[in-house]
Amino acid sequence: MLWRMISPHIRGIVLICLSILSGCAYSVASGGWRTLDEGSFTVEIPNRLEKKPVIFMRSRGAEYSSRELSFGFSESDMDYMRETFRDLHKRFEVEYGSQGEAVKRTKFLLRLGSQYAEVSVETNENWVELQSPGEHRLSFFCPNSNGSALSICVNYGRTNEAAVAWRIIKSVHLK
Repeated sequence: MLWRMISPHIRGIVLICLSILSGCAYSVASGGWRTLDEGSFTVEIPNRLEKKPVIFMRSRGAEYSSRELSFGFSESDMDYMRETFRDLHKRFEVEYGSQGEAVKRTKFLLRLGSQYAEVSVETNENWVELQSPGEHRLSFFCPNSNGSALSICVNYGRTNEAAVAWRIIKSVHLK
């Protein structure tokens, strides 16, 4: 009850802090992890997530889910968005150096080699009604200098899944 009375922004900050403080501990005993190689990137996800059939119209992607957690990605390489993605990449590169400490924010930039991703923590109780495993979302958006973009969303309900969501995002490796 008290949790719902706290503003969504404060809840997001609390979830990030909890995930960082927990050390992202998810042991092999509780199901283990596997690495997905999606061509342009790799990412680690829990073994308990099963691939779901999804059709993407203008991008390449996939969705994996369990009752408690879902992970999905979409890679866009559309001609009409190339310049926008390049501009965003340049803006993220400039903003990365001046963002301050990420732990205190619900939206921050993450550096991945020569690329930059915007990571955001969101809470919306309506997502549960939309077949999401929960009201919390950790999103990752990485516009590349080549004019393409990678989007990742991890949805979860229980606060103890925040560490799992954060580990997924931190495991993204761009090729």
